[in-house]
Amino acid sequence: MNKSRLITILAILALFALVGTATFVYLPGNVTLSPVNPPVEIRPGGNAGGADLAGNTITVTVGANKSSVSMTLHPTYQITYYHNVTVVKNIQPPNGDNYWFGINVSTPLNHPAIQAAWVKVFDSVGNFLFQADLTTAGLYGWPTALNDGQWVRIDVVIVIQEGQKLPAAPLTATFQIVYSPQNSVPPP
Repeated sequence: MNKSRLITILAILALFALVGTATFVYLPGNVTLSPVNPPVEIRPGGNAGGADLAGNTITVTVGANKSSVSMTLHPTYQITYYHNVTVVKNIQPPNGDNYWFGINVSTPLNHPAIQAAWVKVFDSVGNFLFQADLTTAGLYGWPTALNDGQWVRIDVVIVIQEGQKLPAAPLTATFQIVYSPQNSVPPP
């Protein structure tokens, strides 16, 4: 066997050895969780459970730990305004923690009959704070202060264009009420 051929074979074997060889080092670490009750709660608004159109009811279902909400509404053509559907409250005692919050629309409404749809947020004395567009994904109202003991009211407005065919099945927009003790932009 000539020297050139031996060097080629050794080079190929060395290449296979490099491809199949790896070194892994595992450094220890841990994460300790100490869960707490949510400092911000979602509650039914004053009109939850009230009469809706066509014999229906304004349905507001709050999760067992008051950290989620599901609303079922029955709007009709033109502008349907749902007042005081749900409330978000910072339940920290006086001199407790203050939070920043906003609404992130993750799955918007998408139907030709829906001309506009908003979640409108008001402070406890009725001052308008911001609105989230339920037809466009994104973060709205960030950062709005929600100080200790403060609550905000959520209204829902739906505009259905007259002359359009109503959806055959229910439409759902999904959103999150985002809150944080830091006034920095939340990750997407």
